[in-house]
Amino acid sequence: MSTNTLILRAGVIHSREHPYATALGIADGRIAWIGSEGLADVRVADDPTATVINLGESLVTPAFVDSGWRAAGHEPGPAAAYGVAYVTPAPQPGSGAGETGEPRVLNPLTEQLPLAEMQARGDWFAFGSCGAEYGPDQHPWAWVRAALLQADHPLTARAAFNAATRAGHRYAGRDLTGELETGAPATLAVFRTSALAVQTPDAVAQSWSTDVRAGTPMLPELTAGGELPKCLFTLRDGETLHAAAQFAGLAGVGA
Repeated sequence: MSTNTLILRAGVIHSREHPYATALGIADGRIAWIGSEGLADVRVADDPTATVINLGESLVTPAFVDSGWRAAGHEPGPAAAYGVAYVTPAPQPGSGAGETGEPRVLNPLTEQLPLAEMQARGDWFAFGSCGAEYGPDQHPWAWVRAALLQADHPLTARAAFNAATRAGHRYAGRDLTGELETGAPATLAVFRTSALAVQTPDAVAQSWSTDVRAGTPMLPELTAGGELPKCLFTLRDGETLHAAAQFAGLAGVGA
């Protein structure tokens, strides 16, 4: 194994490929493996030079994409502190974005639309800041919460999360799945959150999805007025874009 290996363990890995995983390894900018604490023990023993981080049950998800970026440049800058790894300039007026068959970029905090209805008829959209300044109540988890809790035609938490991750890659034309899977680029974010859940307007679907047999990857429980997840660090292709003080030594590890 590479001496530049990063092992994240004792966390909650949001992965459809491995829905019960608690650990993953990163080497050469990619996810080398995803699995259990038992597998992490084996990998640590195999590579004593690896950097190992105990996540303390923090959540690891694909990093966010801001598809409505209106700041200068193409780097996330301060947005990385909220789990954003990629930014895409917002569509210009008259570009056709939002018309039939074209992607729409929106900020659910500032624009109320029938999102579930749009999704049902096959419209596709991605979330972005759309000119709003990042802050404690204006960032991707706030967008997801707004789409989940809006009064009319709300999205499930999963659909809203996808609009802030996978849809952003599609909108930008990147050949990325926006998933945590073996061999994928190590573009991810780690969040401290108080509780995890599967949130959907359909109570029956929610009941089944939270059953351990469903193998549904969990997301933070988002409630009106509740505390939003706190980003601990953000990686893009294994490179550290943001790290809280306790993870300051991450720079260069796993890249």
